[in-house]
Amino acid sequence: MKRTSVVVAIVIGLSGCSGEPDKPGGNAPGGDYCANLQGYFQTMAGAMGGATDPARYEAWAAKARQMADMAPEELRGHWDFLVGYTERVKASGGDISKVTPDDVRKNGEAGTAITQHAIEKCNLRAPGQ
Repeated sequence: MKRTSVVVAIVIGLSGCSGEPDKPGGNAPGGDYCANLQGYFQTMAGAMGGATDPARYEAWAAKARQMADMAPEELRGHWDFLVGYTERVKASGGDISKVTPDDVRKNGEAGTAITQHAIEKCNLRAPGQ
């Protein structure tokens, strides 16, 4: 669980990220994906903020579906998992204790891969970096 907490902290930290995300339609890798990634992190952070508002979980699930549709090929499997994961979290009313330990592990792996890609390919970094 410690590793998952660290990944969540990094991803939530990136919700306030700065930098010059790749411009849509530009020559840089990522294009629309990188430009929209910060919005995903912000939406996820809002859903995970402890609120029980179902609209927050629906917004998170919708944003995950949007990101999965535009994700680079090397991240498609991670985003496909996250789409299902967000739906399961939404169905549980946000009670993370109701998802399986395997889901928590895979969520950590997906979050790590997406965060690493965001830093390396999208030029997004946590505040203060």
